[in-house]
Amino acid sequence: MSEFSKPAPGETGSLSHRPEGEKPLELPDWSGQRNAPSTLDMDEMLRYCEANLAHVRSFAGWRERRNSGRCRAEFVL
Repeated sequence: MSEFSKPAPGETGSLSHRPEGEKPLELPDWSGQRNAPSTLDMDEMLRYCEANLAHVRSFAGWRERRNSGRCRAEFVL
């Protein structure tokens, strides 16, 4: 058993445990839902993105703003 599969201190090991008197969470049945079909051709969307990227990159400070939101840590997978 790994350290991540163990319950946290003060918690029970069961995911189905509920405090006394609390009702179970009821979620709607989504089994009949269908995904909406895309109205755009993928090649057309890619051309739009490529054209827009050049426009976005032309703004002053674009790269600095983009890099400011990045995580500086390196991860080895």
